[in-house]
Formats: sequence, C-alpha cells, structure tokens
Amino acid sequence: MNNFRKVLRLGAVECDGQPADLFVKAEYKDGQLSITGVIGPLQNGNARGGCGQIDMEEWAFTSYAPGWDAETVAELRRVWSRWHLNDMQAGCEHQRANWPDPTERVEIVTYKLTAAALQAQTRIRSRIAQDVAAFGQCELTEEERALYALPYTTTQTPHADGPTAGRYEVKTREEKAIGWLTQDEHPRGILSKPCEVCGYKYGSAWLREDVPADVLAWIESRPDTDKNPAWV
Repeated sequence: MNNFRKVLRLGAVECDGQPADLFVKAEYKDGQLSITGVIGPLQNGNARGGCGQIDMEEWAFTSYAPGWDAETVAELRRVWSRWHLNDMQAGCEHQRANWPDPTERVEIVTYKLTAAALQAQTRIRSRIAQDVAAFGQCELTEEERALYALPYTTTQTPHADGPTAGRYEVKTREEKAIGWLTQDEHPRGILSKPCEVCGYKYGSAWLREDVPADVLAWIESRPDTDKNPAWV
C-alpha cells in the first residue's frame, strides 16, 4: 500500500455549549498508521476542545459533514482504536486476540505505614544500634524482624492477621489501565505477563502488526475535509 495522508472533517460536535468542527488526520507512512484528531482548532495553535487521541472521548454531534454519519463515525473510531500506531503493539497476536482490553481500568490502593508502626520501627532501629555498639550483636524476636522489614508503602492489601495487621493505612486511591500494571501490582495486571501460547511477555517490546489492505483502502476512500482547518 502506498503512503498517504488524509485530513477529514467528521462534522460539528458540542463544545462548551457551542458547535465546533471535529477534524481527523490519518497518515500511513512506511507501514505505520497514525491517527490524531482535534476539536475546534484555532489560529493561535490552541483548540476549543481536545486534541490528539480524542477517540477516547464521547462526541456529541450537532451535524455531520458530507459523507459521514453515525455508522461511518463509529467505524472510524473502531479503526482508530484498533490500528493506530500498529508498529507499537505491546502484545503478541494471541494476547491481542484473547486477553482483556489493556485499557481496562482498575483501582489501585496504596497503603503507608501508620505513625505508630513508624515509631516502632524507629525504636527497633535504635535498639539495634545500641546493642551492636555494646555487645557486637542484637537479637530480635520474630515479630520485631517482621515489623522492621515492612516497607513504608505497598500496594498489597494488608492481611488481617500477621505482621501487617493494623500497621498500614490508606495513602492514595487511583485508577490505572491493566496494560500498565503487573500482577504484583494488581491481579488483573498484564504487564510482563507471558503469553500462554508463545511465551512473549506483554509490554517487553514494541511489535508490528500490518494494517489490513481493506482497512487502509477504507480510510483512503473517505471524503477529504470540506473545510480548511487552522491546523491539524
């Protein structure tokens, strides 16, 4: 397939209560497909709405440009999500076909040691220093060893029993995509997880997947923009 560059206007979408033109640039060069968009580009280089990977946003169309409707816009979004930067795939073909969507988001809770636990660690550290200075050694109980070894922060849920019981409190809560999380960080995490078929570890390299010829032909067949954007 020959290289090409297309600038498309899908129509006008609601932006702060007013319609704004939504433009998309699709560029295929040397085997790589890149798709970006902008809502209401301005002459000063800013935009009234989002820009870049705006396929992740909801679009409330007030009107469609010639050659576009709800069905064709949905197809473009599907192509965009599936084939953008096709030479930078984090997963192998088996993972892309059978694994969960890497953009799936889960809550990550980070815990930190309580003030009381930190004070207890300080007392243990002080006693170690004193005993080593006086006797050349220090003996700790099993409970003291476990407490002393606890990290300041962890994403592992503290157990109701054992050395972590009552030692941690919630520090932060945030959402992250499972494609950026290992299973140590969350049970749903897939980063570095090996493929059951070929053994490839997710995210360990950028893999290339050729864009099907019919997908490229569909993009190239879409009508060129009927308006000249300030930038795109």
